[in-house]
Amino acid sequence: MTLSRAIEAYVTLRRSLGAVFTAQAAILRAFGRTVGDRPLDAISAEACATFCRGTGPPTRFWENKHHTLRGFFHYLVSRGYLAISPLQEPGPRVQRSFQPYIYSHEELQRLLDATVRLASARFPLQPLTYRTLILVLYGAGLRASEGLRLRCDDVDLHERLLVIWDTKFFKSRIVPIGTELGSVAKLPF
Repeated sequence: MTLSRAIEAYVTLRRSLGAVFTAQAAILRAFGRTVGDRPLDAISAEACATFCRGTGPPTRFWENKHHTLRGFFHYLVSRGYLAISPLQEPGPRVQRSFQPYIYSHEELQRLLDATVRLASARFPLQPLTYRTLILVLYGAGLRASEGLRLRCDDVDLHERLLVIWDTKFFKSRIVPIGTELGSVAKLPF
């Protein structure tokens, strides 16, 4: 099997499993153009490293390319198209600047109090909307995108449950909420 046929078969498989796989498909096709359409066993570790490596310290894109190729070569080895992966392990590690932070109760109260400043004649429900969103994100531990996609049908205050649809990795889940968050959500503010 040639590299281009293997790439298209892998992309088709991943999309049939529900993955969007757009960026990864672009990375794999760029790898195919860089290496050339050759037999799979002719791909060298140097070709993989050259494709993944950028100039300077490792970047997130370098890490993404390595991660995508690792999944691709794992697929090829598991299907018996290759005996071993030509990709060197481990991949690059990028320094992360993100530091998780948990708001104190006082900081959360100041944030909630600040939502009153969002009042306007044009959008009278904006302060209530932001206050509710902040409480749901904090109280249920949701991702911001999950909270923004909530619909009225996804909230069951009687059972104190939130239904989160198509979240990270295309999964859905049910999130229980505490009695305090459930009772705050019922208040008219």
